[in-house]
Amino acid sequence: MAYVDPATQADGDAITATLWNILVNSIKALKVLVDALTPYTASVTTTYTVNATNGRDQTIECSGTFTVTLFAAAAHAGYRVRIKNIGTGVITVDGNGSETIDGALTATIDQQYASLSIEVNPGATAWSIH
Repeated sequence: MAYVDPATQADGDAITATLWNILVNSIKALKVLVDALTPYTASVTTTYTVNATNGRDQTIECSGTFTVTLFAAAAHAGYRVRIKNIGTGVITVDGNGSETIDGALTATIDQQYASLSIEVNPGATAWSIH
């Protein structure tokens, strides 16, 4: 059976065209969902600001001595960021504005290959270390 694009078929086959559109839109929605759930990884060597639009699960690999600033916790409950020091420098992790990381304004990763896993708390007001 040859492929026929339902969008080009006669009006008499409107159900097929509708089903085709539903299928195409479902596939597009599934791709958006998969993209949103796929972990994001960035390798950085200078001051960096984590961006919430990169997804709910992010890993930031750092080499050097600099600050990584977190995005605002508001409206991002459950978002998780892992920051790993893959170099020999000191990485300072800074909450957005006055937001805290387990009660402190900053956290430091000063050992090579050490990492910090943090998550926006359920109230979306601060960060918690995991």
